[in-house]
Parts: sequence; structure tokens; C-alpha cells
Amino acid sequence: MMRQKFSIDAVFDIETTKWTDYVLGAFMDLRKNRVEFYHNERDLFERILYFNGSVWGHNAGRFDTLWFLKNLMEHTDIKPQLVERGSSILILRIGKMQIVDSMGLIPFSLRKAATIVGSEKLDMDYQAIKPWNDMNVEEKDTLIEYLRRDVELLAQILKYIQTYARQNGIALKYTVGSTSWATAQARLGLPKAQWVPHEYEFVRSGYYGGRCEVFRMEVKNGHRYDRNSSYPASLKTTRLPVGERMLLKDQKYMSLSFEKYEGIFECTVTMPEMFVPVLPYRVKKRLYFPIGTFRGTWARNELIYAIEQGAKIEKIHKAYVWKTNDNIFEEYINWVWDLRKNAESEGMNKWLKWIANSLTGKFAEKPEKTTVRFVKPESLRACDGGIGEHDGPCPPHKCCAHRCVGACHSGEILSSDLGIVAQKHYRIPANAYPHFAAYLTADARISLHKQLSEGNPIYCDTDSCYKIENEIADLGDELGQWGYEGKMSDWKALAPKLYRYHDQDGNEIVRGKGLTGIGWDGITEIEQGKGHEMPERPATFRTSLRRQLPLFSTMTMTKHHKKKELIGDRKLEGNVTYPLDAKELKE
Repeated sequence: MMRQKFSIDAVFDIETTKWTDYVLGAFMDLRKNRVEFYHNERDLFERILYFNGSVWGHNAGRFDTLWFLKNLMEHTDIKPQLVERGSSILILRIGKMQIVDSMGLIPFSLRKAATIVGSEKLDMDYQAIKPWNDMNVEEKDTLIEYLRRDVELLAQILKYIQTYARQNGIALKYTVGSTSWATAQARLGLPKAQWVPHEYEFVRSGYYGGRCEVFRMEVKNGHRYDRNSSYPASLKTTRLPVGERMLLKDQKYMSLSFEKYEGIFECTVTMPEMFVPVLPYRVKKRLYFPIGTFRGTWARNELIYAIEQGAKIEKIHKAYVWKTNDNIFEEYINWVWDLRKNAESEGMNKWLKWIANSLTGKFAEKPEKTTVRFVKPESLRACDGGIGEHDGPCPPHKCCAHRCVGACHSGEILSSDLGIVAQKHYRIPANAYPHFAAYLTADARISLHKQLSEGNPIYCDTDSCYKIENEIADLGDELGQWGYEGKMSDWKALAPKLYRYHDQDGNEIVRGKGLTGIGWDGITEIEQGKGHEMPERPATFRTSLRRQLPLFSTMTMTKHHKKKELIGDRKLEGNVTYPLDAKELKE
């Protein structure tokens, strides 16, 4: 897919009734600085289709872009190209026009993003929106003004960030992660990563994400702590492997290398019995923290910490090591923090925090990519897996399992009727520094474990720690220290990321990942086996295809929480969870 130069040329937004019935749209060409309104959706569709440049919409990949795509497929034979970001469409491209979801660059709501420019988003009773011809003059004027404000606000935010970036040496890209990498690369002179696929896969296997565990299901009273900017703190202080890397297989040098060099080591380890074990262990893409003897791949800094906690390395099987190490991102984090201190608004401070936070994950970006293609249904072909698994680079005209070069021009068929294919590609990006990501996330987990291993932990999630005792090490407001978030009471958890409690002011705090709109009583209902009925919402692009729904249509869903033997990665005994033994995982 041809990449286009970063630009912000126009913004658009639509308002609907019943989610998908078009009422009014607005388009703002920033070259003319004028807002145009369209109550005929075909007119707005064609205005965008024939525009030359980048048209931005906030959260467009889950809504406005789907509206455009539906019209495109109904009224033309034009085939777009799509770049996905999770379950959203980041970019839709047709020739020199592209629709960009600004949520990729500004990953919070427009209401929160408005604080970047010291403004506010207008309120609107969406239930009051009616078909255009059914509204009176006052209702039409209200909707027009609301829509005008939204597009002008998004344009103002985007232009402010663009100007700020130009003045401060930030290399803007279409996502905050790519922006963070491009900026760090330019400031620090980081070379483009060079990997052979099997080397990259091994080193990346030593990278693990955040730790999220329930230790106690119900607690009357407790205290909440949060590490201040956990990943930026690790970026600033962690000495990372740099320089020339070496592959080690000879057992004669393994122990010596572990003592001498930083790197990623594949080992068999024994973790003694303890309430909160140290090392993460991946089984079928799921993360556990077991006790007992098991084999895995870890960064040296986490292995050293595990040894300090009583773990024993039984054997080192293989390693990639680096001859030198350095905390190379200290200057970069100091620079970002200076920008944050001098930011003109709280919103800009928050956006700059994303620039600092996003870099760690970018180092471990997956090389498996997909390009969504629209073809004639009769020409659809599913990929047969090519020549299968093998070491080394792919042959130039053959597809390898997990390393597709696109030579067969086939892929995963998303829709036979519409002729939509997700063509797989394997491309190790220039920002592939998985050993950096492994060390940085390990450092964050080490900091978290130090808090969990003291006292009686209740819950943890990456950089947060809930405990029964009101005591924690390294308490303070500085970067990397642990901040006190307040008391809590009436804690009740059903699973990681599914819980409720009262905060120190008596407010009901409820978290339910993927359970939109869940309230205090919803936790009880789920525990009793009742489903949580999700509010009606537009189906995402992939969901529409998977469920054979029309593009830009709504869906309802009832989600259930099934009682399981495990609470996340731990087994439940009474009110307390305990780690699994590695033998149990193997069984």
C-alpha cells in the first residue's frame, strides 16, 4: 500500500438518529477555513470522495468511516484500501484521498481532547435528534451549531498539535505510537532495526506485558496506589542492551555470559513456593506467574531479580546477548518531561504523557500485518499456508507460515459476498527493538512485585497496586515513585478487570472491561449468572463481516461471565487466590 505524506487538510463529522440513519453532516476544508453542511448524505459522500488530501474524523474508524464505506460500496465500484488499528479502521485510502481516524493520534474522547486548546465540547441530547425534515427551525439550528462546533474544535486541536510539533521537534505520524518512535529516533539517532525473522521471534518471546491479578475476591477496607508514569520511569532509568548482539548456544559459555552480558536468555528455572511469584510464563498466548520448574525466555534484569527472590536457574539453553548497555532514553524522557512542565494546558500535558508512554510498546510491535483488499468475489482465494514453517528468510516468491510475502495474492476471506480479503504480510518494522521492550516491561513488573511481596495485596494491574495495609515503599510524587490514590471499601472482584469498590468519598467505582455501561448492581447480576445487556451500538468493521451484518449497522449483545476454576491465572481457595504450579499448567 502506498504511503502518503502526513497532512491535515480537512475534517468531517456526521450526526444520525437511531445510530445509523443519516441526518446531517459537516465538512471543513482547512485550506478555505469554511464549514459546509450537508443534509443530503450523497452530497457529503461525494464531497469527501473527490477531495484531494487527508480528511480527519474523531473516532471515525468505528463510525463515520463505516458510513463512508457503506456509501462507497452502494454507489460505486471503487475499491478502497484500509489500514486497521485494533478493531477500528485507522485509514481508508482512495487515490489521493484518505480518511484518517484522529483517535489514533489523540487517543481520548473529543471532550477530553478539547482541553488541549482550553476549550469545551458542546452538549447534545442525542435522543432529541430526528430526521432532518421532521425538525423545526430551532431544532435544525441547534444541530447545525453543535456540528459546527465539533468540526471546528477538531480542526483547532489538530492544527494546534501540528504547530506545536513543528516548533518542538516532534515528528507527527498518524498514531501516537508511531509519533513517539519517529521523534525518539530522530532525537537519539537510533538506527533502523535489522533482524532475521527467527532471531527476532526468539528475542521477542522474552517480552511480556503488564501484570494483572486478583489476590483477594472480597475485602472490607483497603488502600490504592499507582506508580507515577511507570513505563517512562523505566525508560529513564533502565540500562538497555546496546551494540553488537551475539547468539550463544555453547553451554561452556552460558554461565559466564549470564554473569557478564545483558541479553535475552532461554532457561529452565525453578520458582520456590511463594504467594506472588516473579517470572511471567506464557501458555497458549496466556500469561501466568507460576511456581515450580518451567522453561521460558526472559530478559536478564528480570532473571536477576527472580534469583534475588529465591528462584534458581537450572539450565540456560540459548541466549542473545549484547556486549554493552546504557540508559539511552534518559535524555529523551527528560526532554518530554520538560515539555510537559511547560505545556500550556492540561490536555497538552496529557497528550505528551502518551508520547512518553507509547514508546515501550512500539519497540515490540508485531511484524504480522494485514492489508484489507476489495476484489471481485469470483477472484477470491484463501491462503493455503504456503511452504510452512522454516528457519531463515522467506524465499522471494513463496509464502511461509507466519511470514507471508503476499506472493499468492490471497489471504483470509472476510466476506465472500462483498469480496473482502485480509492479506497477510510479515514485515519486521524499523522500530523493532524487542529486547528494549522486554527490559522495560520487566523493570515495571519488578517495581510492582516489590510492592506486592510486602503485606497483603488485593489486586494489581500493570502500574497499580491495591493493598490491605496503608504502607508502601518508595511513596512520593516523583517519576517512578508510588502515589497514594486513596482509601477504598467494599471491594469485590469477579476476575481481573472486573470489580467494584467505594472510593474514599463514597463514590461507586465499577470496572468491567468490555462491559459497556455496567454499574454496581451489574457485578452482582453477573455473579448470579445473569448476562449484562450491552447498549445498542454500531458494529465494528470486522464484527459486521463476521456476523454478516450490513456495514454501518447496529448490534446488541448480552455478555456473560462464566465461573471458572481459575481467577485469571490463579486458583481460588476460599476468598484468596494462589499461584499455579507449573506442573498444573502442563497437565
